[in-house]
Amino acid sequence: MEEKLDNTLEELINSFNEDEDFQEYFRIREKVKNNKEIMELVEKVKKFQKELVKTGSEDIQKELDAVLSKLESIPLYDTYNKKLAIANQKNELLVKEVNNFFQSVVNNKN
Repeated sequence: MEEKLDNTLEELINSFNEDEDFQEYFRIREKVKNNKEIMELVEKVKKFQKELVKTGSEDIQKELDAVLSKLESIPLYDTYNKKLAIANQKNELLVKEVNNFFQSVVNNKN
């Protein structure tokens, strides 16, 4: 039983690692991390978000909106967000599959 469990988990992990959407997401994520303009804008977004939480200032909100608009207009960042959404959806499905598998294992033992 333990060997079957190990094999099934290994298959799930391999399917995750070999999935083209995940591989593409990780490639694009690296490009985003190495893009100075994107990373500077991301840091500005974080800074403005913190300030906005503290102050609730409409001026800060406008600055934040402007930076977000600029960030979202960068094609690489847009592609990154789309790939991230796909990867998150697939990750949720994978987690459900693992949970279902473990539930079936537990239910079969009882």
